[in-house]
Amino acid sequence: DKNDAAWKDYNPKQCEDIEKSFVGKSLTYNLDNTYAIAFCDADEGMVQYRIDDTGRWRSVRRRGPRNVDRSGV
Repeated sequence: DKNDAAWKDYNPKQCEDIEKSFVGKSLTYNLDNTYAIAFCDADEGMVQYRIDDTGRWRSVRRRGPRNVDRSGV
């Protein structure tokens, strides 16, 4: 995809922790004291946002198995 350069990867430890939270049906994951990820934003899908200013956000793209059961979240 020509837009792939616009996406930035999380480090391997963050990726592992984010995936565990996603598969574990968490609603959010705190990356650090500044940023968090909301897995099920009703309007935008997965987003990363500033904890102190939730109006500042960007989309998150997941590259993992598609057969994850998130029902009931």
